[in-house]
Amino acid sequence: MKLRGKFYSILTGGVYKVLNINFQNRKITGINSNEELTFDFNDVVWLESTEIKEGKKFIYTDDYIIAKKDNSVIMSGIVKKRADGSFALVNKNSGQVMPLLQLQYEGAKLINLQNHKIYFARKNNKTKEK
Repeated sequence: MKLRGKFYSILTGGVYKVLNINFQNRKITGINSNEELTFDFNDVVWLESTEIKEGKKFIYTDDYIIAKKDNSVIMSGIVKKRADGSFALVNKNSGQVMPLLQLQYEGAKLINLQNHKIYFARKNNKTKEK
């Protein structure tokens, strides 16, 4: 069975591509940069695919996205699944919520900056080093 999914490890702070799920032992195995690791279900957060592609890569829940149109930023935020099952770009600071499909329909270019937990952790580390 081919699995297509990703998960975020709370222990390592990395995102892994799913290789195997063992429901009996409640373990999930993933790979990241040729490093294969196994985690308990409690130590990971499943990242659901939106089935929307940015370039050749899928956009997942918890990804940090910048939406641009005509060389100006429309909005930025984190991809969240809504109660109706659709996916939206959510910016908590400004209170904006916009469906991803609406952004795509309006011709916005979606720039995926990876999982928001990793993006902001790296950004904060760079800031501290300066």
